[in-house]
Amino acid sequence: MEDINSWHEPAMLEQVLFFLDCKSDGFYVDGTLGGGGHAEAILKKSSPKGKLLGIDRDSTSLEFAKKRLQFFDNRVHIFHGCFSNLPDFLEKAGRKSVDGILLDLGVSSHQLDNALRGFSIKNDGDLDMRMDQSMAASAYDIINQTDEAGLEYIISTFGEERYARSISSLPDGKTICRTNSLGSFSRLSTFCRMADELTRISSICDSSTSMVYSFTDG
Repeated sequence: MEDINSWHEPAMLEQVLFFLDCKSDGFYVDGTLGGGGHAEAILKKSSPKGKLLGIDRDSTSLEFAKKRLQFFDNRVHIFHGCFSNLPDFLEKAGRKSVDGILLDLGVSSHQLDNALRGFSIKNDGDLDMRMDQSMAASAYDIINQTDEAGLEYIISTFGEERYARSISSLPDGKTICRTNSLGSFSRLSTFCRMADELTRISSICDSSTSMVYSFTDG
């Protein structure tokens, strides 16, 4: 188990606590539990009777958060899943209403910096990008098993990329297996068609990578 100090400080913690206006008998939801930093602060602020429901798609983060929040005992309900399923989780927790909801949207540096998770082209690893690793399809599956028209749709829709057609044209027999291969291919296909816009190569590569992540984790 990683040390608590190895996780980044919860973003805008003072502002979060201010706007949630935590009460001692309140019930709060952290829909992106992560390492549990925000949740811990909310539970402390709402002590002694305040409760919290935490949700996250990343099982690794959940295990860390459970360890971090274990001393709050029955004041915490933790679920593996997506915050879009909040009504189901509230029902399981026996609640019909809440006093505040926090969503810290984005990808954690713990995910981006871990090459084994396959999120970032800056840290080479097997192409994965699944926030929820129990999902069947990884980014590798989507990129290599989707036809050109499908990839063009994904890139243009989720990446809002105007060069989606050229980026989606994989050479015959080409398989993208690793994150640096995805970055190199995006740069190559862009360079071949846009020599007059070299300054956009890096941003296109990054947006394409972000798009694949968005589609993978739908």
